[in-house]
Amino acid sequence: MYAKHEKEILFKCLTYSIQNNAPGAVAYLGRENEILFFDCVGKSAVVPSGEEMRKDVIFDLASLTKVVATTTSILLLYQQGKLHLDEPVYKYIPIQNFKKFSLRHLLTHSSGLIGYKEWYREIHSFEDILIKLSQTKLLFEPGTEHLYSDFGFMLLSHIVEIISGEHFDQFCKKNIFLKLNMNTTFFNVPEKYKNRCAPTEKCIWRNKIIRGEVHDEHAYAMGGVAGHAGLFSTAEDLSRFCRGLLKEIILEKDVIQEMSTSKIIPNYPWQVLGWKTDPFWDSIEGQLPFRSALGHTGFTGTSLWWDRNSGYYAILLSNSCHPSRKTRDNRKLRKTFYNSVAVMIAPEKINVHFGIDVLLRDDFKLIKNSSVALFTNTSAKNIEGITTLEIFLTTKNIKVKYIFSAEHGLHLTEEAGESDKDKKWENIELINIYDDRKDIDWQKVFRQIDWIVVDIQDIGSRYYTYTYSLLRLMRLCSRYNKKIMVLDRPNPLGGEIIEGIFPDTEFLGEVCWGNVPIRHGLTIGESALFLKNTNVELKSIELTVIPMDGWFYDLLFPNLDLMWYPPSPNIPSFESALCYVGTCLFEGTNISEGRGTQNPFQIIGAPWFNPDLILSAFPEEAKKGFNIKACSFTPVSIPGRAINPKYINELCKGLQIKVEDVKEARPFVMTLELLQIIKKHHPEHLIFNNHFDRLAGTTILRTMLEKGELEVPQCIENRNHEYLSIRPYLYPKLSEERRKINECIFRLY
Repeated sequence: MYAKHEKEILFKCLTYSIQNNAPGAVAYLGRENEILFFDCVGKSAVVPSGEEMRKDVIFDLASLTKVVATTTSILLLYQQGKLHLDEPVYKYIPIQNFKKFSLRHLLTHSSGLIGYKEWYREIHSFEDILIKLSQTKLLFEPGTEHLYSDFGFMLLSHIVEIISGEHFDQFCKKNIFLKLNMNTTFFNVPEKYKNRCAPTEKCIWRNKIIRGEVHDEHAYAMGGVAGHAGLFSTAEDLSRFCRGLLKEIILEKDVIQEMSTSKIIPNYPWQVLGWKTDPFWDSIEGQLPFRSALGHTGFTGTSLWWDRNSGYYAILLSNSCHPSRKTRDNRKLRKTFYNSVAVMIAPEKINVHFGIDVLLRDDFKLIKNSSVALFTNTSAKNIEGITTLEIFLTTKNIKVKYIFSAEHGLHLTEEAGESDKDKKWENIELINIYDDRKDIDWQKVFRQIDWIVVDIQDIGSRYYTYTYSLLRLMRLCSRYNKKIMVLDRPNPLGGEIIEGIFPDTEFLGEVCWGNVPIRHGLTIGESALFLKNTNVELKSIELTVIPMDGWFYDLLFPNLDLMWYPPSPNIPSFESALCYVGTCLFEGTNISEGRGTQNPFQIIGAPWFNPDLILSAFPEEAKKGFNIKACSFTPVSIPGRAINPKYINELCKGLQIKVEDVKEARPFVMTLELLQIIKKHHPEHLIFNNHFDRLAGTTILRTMLEKGELEVPQCIENRNHEYLSIRPYLYPKLSEERRKINECIFRLY
């Protein structure tokens, strides 16, 4: 059970969630057998008279029927070997169109059936629905698209009746509800329970406030029992249902696994068998903050989420459509409650979604039916690991006219400073922006496209050239009056910590893309906004950033439930990206930065390097967050990563740098301290070259190191404050969200 303070917070959160959009609500939060929170707020009825909400109020679950009753019933029969999910529906309902789709298609809303039609005034039974469906063409090839369909679940409940030989409501009662002691869960509410039911809206068709009978018009026309709606229940009964799933009482482990992971719709990985999964924070559906969470909602104001891995489940029941659907706001209701729960749960890894995932979820809304040029490489992937390039090339209504790439090439097979050798990919012209080619007829290119779309993974360091290539594209967009869209991605180093000095104007260029500190704290989308806001020539461009969902500034990559895909050949891990903030400076010296090894930027050294001497002089404060040890290594030629690294095939002595605390680690500070000590103890060996100044963005740093007078001037501190005041902020901090919730200061996420 949550402590008193936590329960008070959730109670206030629940109270806020219903303000001006629902008469009342009941909420239940549990973890396995533990009740963390169970309470109610507001009223169960306001018309014709007010009634206080109670925890045992019975709600019309609306579309929660699809998962609690219908999906569970179908999977029970599947578990018993009485049906196969890939059988054509025609086997059970011999209508010609039904040969084309399977039970699995129905469960995943990918059958091609229409989603909804107002047929309820014309029908009196399920047979009438069948007649209507037999006369209706499929909207798309089954399995190719997602379209939420009530009619698909009507068919599923009928199939349960055909196979079991029982009425659907009786099958559910015997095989699900009674086994889980869900004693106040039923279709067609018995008379004695009707006063416990929360009323819904005044139905114009039935000319009364609906109470104790199903709100959904089609379910009502079919006698109150249907696969898409009609079930009534309480929060406590639904908690028993969730525990039954978690304990595998009704469905066995392998069936639950298939239910939870069966994703068949291209570019739509959020629909599994019956349930939605991997929820978005910014969603009308609510969420639990886990990639594996499963959930569903109901029109009347109901919702349920559960997660088999963590054991959490959350239930929010409301009759928000009472007394009229015009006053409801299920978005505020669910987001306020569920996102507050998510922040309080605070899992070790947050299920962030990239900009490409948001674009997919919204069906390419802004750029549908457009011709585009796509600036990307193969490290830009969605949460399923599919490249943005593949997604765009296989999406109808989007025509990819050109592909733009950056340093290292489209497939990241080129080493530093190199670009694509090929000029086409899949018969599409491939243009490497890093090359700054003079032979491109840009007027012709831009005449053929509506948008430039950018999806590329930056790593949060100013040296990294991808943002400079983006700047080149933005200048072209300004010149040719073309729209640009940036699909945002996390800054793996987070957005809270900044490090390093600001550049002098004369050093701005490919390894120094803008007037930002070296560790700048910006996402690629924010970098685009910063460039637009701080460059007069870019002020007029039409820039759209598709933000991520679920990312917070104070989260570094290890806090995210994401796979690491190397954004360039020599950044094989998050740790290398973090160290790169500092150790990239060794590129501007005669010390190896680790290229030609398996740990670039985490190993530094040279044949003349004395690691024990350097370590003995290294202050503990500068090591904070790192574990630094002496090592030896021999750089070798690695095609595609480092053909000719420094000291190739020579034995080097040096330091191996491991990250132990990502929040404490300050790689830029650590590297400056190292350089100062190396200069002191190896003055005859350490040599700086011109590239050092290009990386640093100034001559000041090298001058201070050579003089042995390493101090951060006050002017740099002042520029930090100025930068923080003008930089874009697209995302909140998770710590700040926790503080607001603890202080009961709510916001709509």
